[in-house]
Amino acid sequence: MQTLGINYDTGVVVGGTSTRVDFDDGTVRRELEIIAGDLHANAVRVTGDRVDRLEAAARHASAAGMQVWFSPFLSDLGPDELVERLAGIAERAERLRRAGVDIVLVLGGEISLFCSGFVPGEGLQGRLATMTDPATWSTPDGRAALEASLARARDALRTVATRARAPATPAWPGSPSACSTPSPPGTRRRCPTPARTPAAGGGPGGTRTSGPRR
Repeated sequence: MQTLGINYDTGVVVGGTSTRVDFDDGTVRRELEIIAGDLHANAVRVTGDRVDRLEAAARHASAAGMQVWFSPFLSDLGPDELVERLAGIAERAERLRRAGVDIVLVLGGEISLFCSGFVPGEGLQGRLATMTDPATWSTPDGRAALEASLARARDALRTVATRARAPATPAWPGSPSACSTPSPPGTRRRCPTPARTPAAGGGPGGTRTSGPRR
C-alpha cells in the first residue's frame, strides 16, 4: 500500500498546557474531510491524550475514507499506570476495528521522556536534561543504567502489544506523521508499512508487529 498521511492533533496536555483546548465535533469532521479531499491523504495519525477525542477523530477520518493510525500520547504516568491506560485504549481501538474502521494502534511516542519511571529526572525537562547530559553516557555504569531504563519502556509496550487485538505498531519513522508532506493531486508519497505477524489469540484479522520499539 502506498501511504500519504499527516498527523492530526486532538490535544495533549504537557506541563499544564493543552495543545488543543477546543474540540468541536463539526470542525474535526470538516478538517479531516479537507485532509482526505484537498491534501489527498489516504491515512491520518490521530494523536492525543483523551481517548474520547481520539475515537471521535478516528470515526470521522474513517468516514472520509482514510486509514487511521490511532496514536495515544500520554505523559507523566508510571510504568504500571501506562500499561493499564494503553491496554484500555487498545480495547477501544479493537472496537473501532470491529465497527469497520481501518485502524492501526500506534504504541509509544517518546514515552521514556514524557512518562516517569524510565529515565531519571523530574518532569519532561528533568528527563531531557538527563538524556542530553554527556555525563549520562560517559561511563559504562551510566550507559548501563540508562539502557536498563529504556528496556523497561520497551517491555511496557510489549506488554500492551500482547494484549492488543487491533493491528499495532511502534511509533516509528514509517508512520503517517513521518510522511506528512502533501503530494500533488494524483500522486502518492511512498512510505513503509509495518511488517506484521499473526497475533496470538487475536480475533478475525487481528495482527501485531513482532516487537514494539521504545
